[in-house]
Amino acid sequence: MNPETGSLEYSPLMLFLDRQPEKEHTYVHIKTSSGQKLKLTPSHLIMRWEKTRTDLSNFTSPFAYNAVPTFAKNIDVNDKLIITRDNKIHLDSVDSVTYSSETGMYAPLTEMGNVVVNDIVASCYAVIDDQNLAHLAFLPYRFVYNINRSFNRFYETVSGLVASSPQSTVSRTHSTPSQEGIHCT
Repeated sequence: MNPETGSLEYSPLMLFLDRQPEKEHTYVHIKTSSGQKLKLTPSHLIMRWEKTRTDLSNFTSPFAYNAVPTFAKNIDVNDKLIITRDNKIHLDSVDSVTYSSETGMYAPLTEMGNVVVNDIVASCYAVIDDQNLAHLAFLPYRFVYNINRSFNRFYETVSGLVASSPQSTVSRTHSTPSQEGIHCT
């Protein structure tokens, strides 16, 4: 979700901030009244609606209407969360909050700093209770990531032009192996 416009947009995965498949962690299980479920660590941020306004007809940004990133451990029954349905933003009440201890944890970082999991909007960040500050902390990484991505696109475009040129004398004997899945460098 684009935090500036509130629109649902694909945000590329840049890296995993944390990946601990074998370690045991405490989790908060949140279930909404419409049946969406989300499991996250107590210090993970989730978007909680803090105004009584429920009319989303002119909804442009979750932050413009006081959707506050809140630690999962502070979510209570009847809190309103931001969810997606039919490619639109909606509010949904929390029906239950439970805790468990489970093995495995993954914390992806997307370019926009948020994720939609089981239709519930959550932050990519934890520990720091300020979405903007946490997002700002990764500005240098996003800058380098975007320069690298732009350079790769430029290189692919130029390589394609040279390769398709009938007068090309460039030897193409060196090939790069195909890469599949998620690769973080």
